[in-house]
Amino acid sequence: MNRLASLSRRVSEGRDVAPASDFARWLNFSGLLEFFKENPQAEPFKVDGAFMQWTVDQLIEQCNERFRTGNADPNFKATEWQSMHEKIDKMAGYLSRLSVAPAVSVNPLPREEVELQIISGGCR
Repeated sequence: MNRLASLSRRVSEGRDVAPASDFARWLNFSGLLEFFKENPQAEPFKVDGAFMQWTVDQLIEQCNERFRTGNADPNFKATEWQSMHEKIDKMAGYLSRLSVAPAVSVNPLPREEVELQIISGGCR
């Protein structure tokens, strides 16, 4: 699904229209979508064949519209967007590797145990 979303985003920017179309059509005729429809699964990885079929159909329609209008070539602005998407994806990858520090529980000392003495020259 991530690959389909990435290809859809690239097609909407005018990039990789032909490869996206080829991949979506291959998925459509490979038999994988029917396999996913017949074997839905929720855990550990969600498998939703009907949603994947709908996503593939939307991607094919998006590619066909680009081909129909002759707007299948990327422009300069689209390459800038792609560069930003790649940088954001890289930052997200780095952030996902960060570990979360465990929670720290601090128990304050009872008041009776804390004695401060005022001495000349500082505290003790």
